[in-house]
Parts: sequence; C-alpha cells; structure tokens
Amino acid sequence: RQRAGDAVAEVLYAIPPGHYATDLGRSLRTFEQRHLAALDRRTTLIVLGDGRNNHNDPRTDLLAALKRRSRRLIWLNPESPGQWGTDDSDMLAYAPICDAVYPVRNLRQLSAAVDRLLGDG
Repeated sequence: RQRAGDAVAEVLYAIPPGHYATDLGRSLRTFEQRHLAALDRRTTLIVLGDGRNNHNDPRTDLLAALKRRSRRLIWLNPESPGQWGTDDSDMLAYAPICDAVYPVRNLRQLSAAVDRLLGDG
C-alpha cells in the first residue's frame, strides 16, 4: 500500500543489521500471517533473495498461495542460475511457482530485469 521507496526504507529500518540464519519458509509464513490481506489481483509480489534456506522446509505451498492472491510473483536472485539448487538452495523448487525469476547481481542485470517487468505490464 506504500510507494516502493517508502516500503523499502521501512523494511530496512525494521530489520537491524546482523547475521541471520535464513528460514524462508518461516518468513513466508510470517508474511502470510501479517500481510495476506494486502495482496490482491492488482499486486505484483517481488521476492528479493538467494533462495537459500539452511535446509529448512521451503514452504512452497505458502509461496503458491501468495501467488494465487497476486497478479504476478517475481523473484530477483543475486546468485547465478548455476548455483540454484546447490547445497541449501531451494530455488529449483521456488522458480516454477514464480511468473518470472531473474538473476540480479549488478546494476546492469537489475536494469534489464526492470525493463522486462515494465514491458510485461
């Protein structure tokens, strides 16, 4: 419900810096519990992350439920596709649920992903 810049600033302020053991399944559950009502068929849900889950349950069922509520589900991943599915990466399970997945490791790739997203309307 906020402008993108305001939402990013709010998230960065709410999450203090530090080391975190990623549990994306738990994060998806928390997001569902707190923000499900904010998603509708006008929403483009964008996930930013490497899809590494420290061998926790990836909760692809929750990602699929969030996608069903949204217009689009886009994942921006800082790792190269060759790393997806290695060790604790669950990207090979998450990717088929998404409408689009883009490797975004630098500004050139981010710009290309944004161009494709805006072109897809």
